[in-house]
Amino acid sequence: MCCLTPSVKVTTDIDSLRSEIRDKSVRVIDVRREGDYKQDHIPNSVNLPLATLLSDDSPERVLKLVNSLGIDDETPVVVYDDTFGALASRVAWTLEWIGHSDVTLLETTFGNWKSLGLEIDSLTPEISNKEHSMNLQSNILATSDYLESAKLRDDVILIDNRERLNYLEEAERGYKRTLELGECSLETWISRGDILLKLGELEAAKYNFVQALEQHPKSEELEFRIAGICFKLNEPETGYTHLLTALHFNAEHVFILEELFPEIYTQKAVSHFIKSYNKASN
Repeated sequence: MCCLTPSVKVTTDIDSLRSEIRDKSVRVIDVRREGDYKQDHIPNSVNLPLATLLSDDSPERVLKLVNSLGIDDETPVVVYDDTFGALASRVAWTLEWIGHSDVTLLETTFGNWKSLGLEIDSLTPEISNKEHSMNLQSNILATSDYLESAKLRDDVILIDNRERLNYLEEAERGYKRTLELGECSLETWISRGDILLKLGELEAAKYNFVQALEQHPKSEELEFRIAGICFKLNEPETGYTHLLTALHFNAEHVFILEELFPEIYTQKAVSHFIKSYNKASN
């Protein structure tokens, strides 16, 4: 998926949408799950869960969905979700892909809309089918061949707009597979372990770094990471052992501990240990 085509605007503000809803001059699409939509939603909005769209996003089926939502070529469309646009942007892009140019994202989430005390409804509006033309915009579809070439270009920025957790989990699986295929560079071990840390998988991260030590036994980068994990797992004796080894390898790289485990680095006992080591080494 590439970027949205150039348009007058990308987002619609709250006041503008409220006015358009009153004038019945806009089609509002709620991309949340059906159950959430039925509970409450922005008045007159229709429901198109992203999962429903992605189950078959062929141009022909998308066109049928668009027609069933009462959207023709001239219908202004505003799309919203509850994840700051991560889901809504995918639906908006799909509309542009089949040739609908007047589509924007609501500038806020539904949760924030509710917290502001704005209008909500639980009724499903009656919508008449309309006829939308098919005018595929191939220039906004990034094929696999395009992505392969784009990775090597300095003038192209690739953006992954999935939720952070999904992105990290898939990235971790990719690094794991790379290691299984025999690419066991220190960078690969560290990249996988740091993702596991972000996912909160301390035991798995520790095991990853310990495995890495078998192939890279003199790496302070690994030792500082293992030390931090051990302290977080309430294994202070092991933590100090790895911290001492890391300082011995390269005390200047103690910033690794500070950046990845700031709550450990600032502990009085750990801070004293590091200062004592540096003093003794000078």
